[in-house]
Amino acid sequence: MNGTIITRKGLQLIAKLMASGTALTFTKAAVGTGFLPSGYDPGSMQELNAPAMEGTISSCSCEEDEASIVFQVSSIGVRTGFTVTEAGLYASDPDEEEILYAYLDMRSDPQYVYPENAEISKFIEFTMVVKVGTVNSVTAYISPKSMVLKKEFDEEMEKKLNAVGGDISGTRVSTFSEFLEDGTEMELFPVPEPGELTKTLWGKVKKFAEDFRRWRRVITVVIPASGWSSAAPFTNRVEIEGIREKDNVDVTFIPAEGATNEENIAAWDGYVNINYTTTEDGAMVFHAFETKPEVDVTVAVKGMVQWEEEEPENPEGPDTPDPPEGPTDPGNTDTPEITDTPGNQDDV
Repeated sequence: MNGTIITRKGLQLIAKLMASGTALTFTKAAVGTGFLPSGYDPGSMQELNAPAMEGTISSCSCEEDEASIVFQVSSIGVRTGFTVTEAGLYASDPDEEEILYAYLDMRSDPQYVYPENAEISKFIEFTMVVKVGTVNSVTAYISPKSMVLKKEFDEEMEKKLNAVGGDISGTRVSTFSEFLEDGTEMELFPVPEPGELTKTLWGKVKKFAEDFRRWRRVITVVIPASGWSSAAPFTNRVEIEGIREKDNVDVTFIPAEGATNEENIAAWDGYVNINYTTTEDGAMVFHAFETKPEVDVTVAVKGMVQWEEEEPENPEGPDTPDPPEGPTDPGNTDTPEITDTPGNQDDV
């Protein structure tokens, strides 16, 4: 991310490792809710001002004298929501065990992390590009809890589906269960059926991934200050065409078009007072426990899915066969009127 500063201790560490010919190892990443003191040099930082939680490092790559460290922060394990305003990258130091290698001031682009039990969850991925000089090598502690990017998943899936040589498409699946120590059978993957071809299995997995991302869109919603209820806990119902009760959406603050910096700051202050949201057919309800926004707040709503229409059950029982062609009354020679009734033309 732009604005990442190598600390003085980070620069000193590069010099030591270049002299000794040893590897640079990034040990962890973290985010906080503090602010850089006015006039303070970020290069002098030795710790985050207000550490909030550690992130999970998912990848580390190096090109010439720069390293790219990707780490993730999510709502998992978060009991109280908070706003991320700073981030730090730590490295192993042979003299001090662990130091703050790089610092990122995020006041201009804060990110709110919802609590785990909220209706909305949050997942943030940071990429910190830092100078590493000409150290012998660069490594990082990659967390096994890190999540795989959808793009990376698709690329690996495409490799398996289009692999040349070692084709296992004719291999049949034998079972999708395993047994616990007490002999209880535990079902691991209930969708595929034993006896299916592996090619069919991969097709199901690929279709699941495609269905997951299909028909998603982002819309802009204005939460009017005048729409809030008069007493706490406050609610504000905003009608949104196409949204449904079963949609699981993500809501993110965005600056209002044409608004001044002061107006956006006031809107942000109002946004952080919104604790969670619920969805209804045709509307979203925004909830604030203690304090309601005093100004209009603009948000981006992502995750509305165009669900397939469910066909109603036939209340008259199973369909009966059509009567044979031809008039049933030989004396009736009138031509029957034909009415064309169009079917459901909605896109699904």
